[in-house]
Amino acid sequence: MSTIREVSSYRGVVLEHAVAATNSGLPQLVLKVRALEQYEKDEKVWMDYQTREDNEITAYLVLFDKKGDPIFHVKDVMRVFEWDGKSLVGLNGLDLEGAELQFEVAEHTYEGKASMQVQSIRGYDEEPGNSLRKLDAN
Repeated sequence: MSTIREVSSYRGVVLEHAVAATNSGLPQLVLKVRALEQYEKDEKVWMDYQTREDNEITAYLVLFDKKGDPIFHVKDVMRVFEWDGKSLVGLNGLDLEGAELQFEVAEHTYEGKASMQVQSIRGYDEEPGNSLRKLDAN
């Protein structure tokens, strides 16, 4: 299998996970994920993606900033994986293999080199994309 090469929203499963540190020592959740479906935003439907060779990617979700304050990934991880947010050891100990999720892949450029990166995660059945959501009439 090879790395996802398209900017899009995907639904898939966690293959492996670990709590690790960035090069600057910040805690992060590392997820190796496999895409099962890709969202076709024009048609607003999920399309099968399992047969594609480029269906895996590793997500590096930094959890806290340099001051030790949680950043947005913490709330996402708590919601998607039902983590209580109390302990990184507890997060590392969760059985996430096979857990379903949705993830947004975007192009990221660092020091002139472009690569694909998981930008965010959300629940498997949540609305895909990073668009603003309007309140409905109810």
